Amino acid sequence: MFHLFLKRFMALNEGLLKDKSASVMSFFEKGEVQQAALVLGHACSVEGTVMEGNRIGRTIGFPTANLKIDPNTPLPANGVYAAMTRLDGQWYRSMVNIGTRPTLNQKKLAVEVFIIGFEGEIYGKTLSVHFLKRLRSEVRFASLEHLRQQLINDQQQSIDEIEKLIVFPNPMDRQVFFKPAGFG
Repeated sequence: MFHLFLKRFMALNEGLLKDKSASVMSFFEKGEVQQAALVLGHACSVEGTVMEGNRIGRTIGFPTANLKIDPNTPLPANGVYAAMTRLDGQWYRSMVNIGTRPTLNQKKLAVEVFIIGFEGEIYGKTLSVHFLKRLRSEVRFASLEHLRQQLINDQQQSIDEIEKLIVFPNPMDRQVFFKPAGFG
């Protein structure tokens, strides 16, 4: 009798895990990273190696780390996200753009991470980017100056959202656990 119960229990749990996994992936790929995190129990993340980009972000005050990510790695929907980024065992607030960079007339998908308050060369380093909230869709701007003005707003919104959401990780943590506003 116990063996039959255990077998049914295991089958039920396996089904729930498949449903949970499918639910997380569905939320994540639609850019609903907060909902994915609530199901998963922690923020969804991707890892990549910093490679050289076209360095245009530097010219407008927003140097980004362009990530080389395994092409089989699922990514959230194109857009701008508030995130926490782990670099060399330290956590940093960040904002991330995933998309084709239409203002620059680019077509290739890029993952660009602006690490708020960070200065330094990190080419070849591995970043772990943990998505906390989607801020907006990717937009084509009329000029780099219009893009810069929006990035200033995005940066402040990222900081504000991280303050609302995050239980700040210590350097030993490999995941970002957060509590959305309104949760104790």
